Amino acid sequence: MNAITLLLGLLALSYVGSVLRGERAIRGLGLASGAEYVCLGIALGPHALGVVSESLLESFEPLLVVGASWLTFIAGLGYGRVGERSIAPSRALSGLLGTLLVGAAVFGAVYASVPFVAPALLTDRLLVAAGAACVASATTRQAVRWVVQRHRARGPLADTLADHAQASALVPVVALTCLMAVQPAPGLAGFPLPARVAATFGIGVALGLIALALLSRGLTRDERWGILVGTSLLSMGVATRLGLAPLGATFALGLTLGVPARRHAEISPMVRPTERAVLLPLAVLAGALLDPRAAPAAAYLVPIALGARFLAELARSLLLLASTPAARPAGIGVGYGLVSTGDVTLACAVAIALAFDTAFARTVLAVGVAGLLLGEVIAPLALRRSLDRVGELDAPEGPVWSAPPEAPAEGDIA
Repeated sequence: MNAITLLLGLLALSYVGSVLRGERAIRGLGLASGAEYVCLGIALGPHALGVVSESLLESFEPLLVVGASWLTFIAGLGYGRVGERSIAPSRALSGLLGTLLVGAAVFGAVYASVPFVAPALLTDRLLVAAGAACVASATTRQAVRWVVQRHRARGPLADTLADHAQASALVPVVALTCLMAVQPAPGLAGFPLPARVAATFGIGVALGLIALALLSRGLTRDERWGILVGTSLLSMGVATRLGLAPLGATFALGLTLGVPARRHAEISPMVRPTERAVLLPLAVLAGALLDPRAAPAAAYLVPIALGARFLAELARSLLLLASTPAARPAGIGVGYGLVSTGDVTLACAVAIALAFDTAFARTVLAVGVAGLLLGEVIAPLALRRSLDRVGELDAPEGPVWSAPPEAPAEGDIA
């Protein structure tokens, strides 16, 4: 296969993502995170059927970076909101703490096991543990929405899990930004790590403020698209040039643009339909990028990392049961409804594999892909079971958890 044929195939797949896999069709087609397209990429890749060669993958690396960065831009734009509803600060904090708990468990398990199962990675021990925690901690933002729309789930537990999943996207982006700031361009080597991390997000914030100033001038839809695409590409280019994380810069750009409610309502309907169109080609290329021979320790570290995540989900379940009365009938397995990773973690795994291109980076990519595939097997089943146990599946139209009417005051007509 040559580059033109692959590009045409990816464009066709983008069309499938934007039309057939849109929100209107989510009830009938595909999985929440596009994991089936990762499997397609693995089958077509150089280490299986060989339809996509290694040299062809190298030529598409810039496309992978742009696609991964665009996904984090969309995640930043919608961060703190589920649809048009804002997440309560207490739920956002709870979701972040749960994700940090899972990430810490994965980090500790991988860091402790490297000397025993992967001595060749001992020099990159900290990096492989941090990378595994980055790609195995968050929950896909589509997981709960997928079950809600397919099974008409509605209620306080569905809202709580959706909020936790949405809030979790911040953790892998910050972890990736810190990881890539460890090895910046020579011009930034003299600055401390926190300054380099702040510079990454500062690029996105500065360009976001410029974009907000330009968008306030009453532009047409095409002109708004020009500003969004231009500022996002500029943030990716500047961050890449400085050896920083373009995904962190674009996440900060989207977060800045999404803060004013008016701008979010204006931009989000434009950008949201492109998410699936970008995710599906990225998933195919990510699957083709997976190289078991370049990550011999993955056979040991992948089950260790994912096993740590699944054990940590028990602790997250206890936190959910303690903080959310509506979750208590669901039982201890409620946390397993959040094990499905998705677009943000896949984008982070691809970014690490391309930025470092070493055995540890390929191992991190294997952890990310395996977590994506395993999460698709377990999370929807656990989520449906939990929502069914609390009576939120196949709910009638309208809220089913509304408070009973207040009793009439004395002297009023009942």
